[in-house]
Amino acid sequence: MIIDSVYDGYTNWLYKSNPGLENQPYVIQHSKTIHGGFHNATVWAKPLRKLGCEVTDVFHNQVPLQIRWCIENGYKNVLEKYSKESDSSSLTLSFENILEWQEIIVEQQVRSIRPDIIWIADLFSLGGRFLEKINGEYSFAIGEITSNIDGLNLENFDLILSGALPIVMQLRAQGKASELLLHGFREQILAELESANKKFDVSFVGQLTDKRPELLRQFSKYLNINVWANSPWDKAKTKTIGGIHWHQPVYGIDMYQTLRNSKIVINNHISAVQQYASNQRLYEVTGVGTMLLTDEASNLEEIFHIDKEVVSYSNPKECANIAKYYLENPKEREAIALAGKQRTLSSHTVEHRSHNIISILKNYFPEVF
Repeated sequence: MIIDSVYDGYTNWLYKSNPGLENQPYVIQHSKTIHGGFHNATVWAKPLRKLGCEVTDVFHNQVPLQIRWCIENGYKNVLEKYSKESDSSSLTLSFENILEWQEIIVEQQVRSIRPDIIWIADLFSLGGRFLEKINGEYSFAIGEITSNIDGLNLENFDLILSGALPIVMQLRAQGKASELLLHGFREQILAELESANKKFDVSFVGQLTDKRPELLRQFSKYLNINVWANSPWDKAKTKTIGGIHWHQPVYGIDMYQTLRNSKIVINNHISAVQQYASNQRLYEVTGVGTMLLTDEASNLEEIFHIDKEVVSYSNPKECANIAKYYLENPKEREAIALAGKQRTLSSHTVEHRSHNIISILKNYFPEVF
């Protein structure tokens, strides 16, 4: 049983794009959620099923989906306790007790399945304390995280997976079992996309956390950039940064289409991974056929051939200079984009990673396999 969360922005986008979806059966809402393109740990479900595993995947914070599960499985009392509109046909769960009702619903889902392995990828919401509540309802527990682990309750987990080797080593130093699991690209996304319309020169799409705001601010001194995100600065300061063209955040298929419609996409890793190439954007950008310009990393050459399949930079000015060069040399840029796509599809899909997962699980949990 794989449990993960989605961004609220994705949920809003999904249900706005599919009017009336919240009133559809759980199986339809779940299918639409998958096909909408949000990437989290549930992407492992389909390839693992192909390899013979029985997998249930849960989006524990997707409100309409979880409401529908309760209605269809006899837990409407949970909704009545936490809903502001329990007497109406359209239930709205309270935002005052978010974590409480999320935990209660997913707890019932675990009890209804009683999985051999529970796999939790939102450790900020469902950590070791949650595992205590469902003790006896599963055999083994896996956590997955590729971000800062400081302060997280990782008790009761039998194994922690991470896409960043420095985090794996940090966990092992703390005496916790941990293994490396790189992210991967969901090739099925390509069938949902329109042909590329390269109308954006340089783009950044994603969360403006950690070093990223300063990177973009410095980059914009040398070259214009399109940014799909909420500004981290107040309105006054945002207006003074003229080289950034702001767009509303994009999610799911719209996000992938934006990546595909860009000539170059800038990527930047968070500090917690310690200059280790590990984020999902590596595979999303290359997978849709766009040139990736990413920050230098100790292991990048192990994943892609630098300057042939992706290009790297060491500082904002160099990043802007490299981007300018490849904008002025489209044949070279397109050759790198094509080679990057071929490499991702041949080596870095979720299907490729699923074989790694099976090997790890067989090693740690032979009782199950």
